[in-house]
Amino acid sequence: MYGVPLALVKGKTNENFFQRLTVSAYTLTMLCQFNIMVMAHPKDSPQMAAYFEAAPAVYAMADTMPGLIWRQTDESDPVIHERLGPQSLVNMTGWESIDALYAFVFHPTHRAIMMARDHWFAHTGRATSVMWHQDGLEKPTFSHAIDRLELLWSQGPHADAFDFSWAQQHGLADPHTRLQIDL
Repeated sequence: MYGVPLALVKGKTNENFFQRLTVSAYTLTMLCQFNIMVMAHPKDSPQMAAYFEAAPAVYAMADTMPGLIWRQTDESDPVIHERLGPQSLVNMTGWESIDALYAFVFHPTHRAIMMARDHWFAHTGRATSVMWHQDGLEKPTFSHAIDRLELLWSQGPHADAFDFSWAQQHGLADPHTRLQIDL
């Protein structure tokens, strides 16, 4: 496994979070989310500057969201470029619930960057985000997350690799929530 540092969440490091769980008498299942973005321009180009200026505010906001368990903060794992290509940016997070993730996705700070994504990222013609439930004692890796995304691409949404719409249809999310970014 390729070790990656994880964000501090509410003053607790990810390592402490997982250590606490090992002595617990219960099993925690968390919702994992992995997202890829394929840059439409070189990373150091003027066209990408606005995205890289806005991203830290989104990350800071994410770290304060209720329900966030952890967030990967190091994208230097070589598997990302080997399997997805050098123009790919990724993020991976762990959440207490799909509703907590949904609250982050549609928070005005994140929503603003999502609305402008066409300025920075290419359309891939396939899903760019995948979710799955995972035992909280097991740390997901980027390789594992890419496997889940490829599973979604090859088999469509199902219990092991799904999107918001599938989750809503199968009772994992509030059925009254609108699943649109550009409302």
